Amino acid sequence: MSADGNVEQQDKFLRRVSGFTRLYAALIISSPPPLSGGSGGMAHPHGIEHGWSWLGRMINIEPRPDITATVLHEFISVAGHSLSRTYRRQFVKLLQTVSSEYLPRIVAVTPSGASGPVTRLESLLKTCISGTTSPPKGLLTPSFWHT
Repeated sequence: MSADGNVEQQDKFLRRVSGFTRLYAALIISSPPPLSGGSGGMAHPHGIEHGWSWLGRMINIEPRPDITATVLHEFISVAGHSLSRTYRRQFVKLLQTVSSEYLPRIVAVTPSGASGPVTRLESLLKTCISGTTSPPKGLLTPSFWHT
């Protein structure tokens, strides 16, 4: 609800939450800059393990119409490649579970005619499960800090 008492429109809400989710996913997969004067980077204060935990927690809550499918799609599309490289087979197993057990629950709460986010999530899950998880566009490599 806004300051003037109006409820935010659904599409604006979904865009805003998608942006936050993409930002969070981008932060956890980023490489911290090297320490000043040193050659190695510092330990990531909020790294990929937090993304793994977030994803696990996300699929343990009751799905909500639109938002659950949208947030999962955005998160996996940004962090999926890094999660796949880090957790390998466990990541695929988790996505298989999401596809077989959690996705039907999302479908069950999705109103008819509003299946766009669900369809996008289902397509992404199939792609990731098949082993073709691409890095997100604009991903900065660790060498970025040395340029």
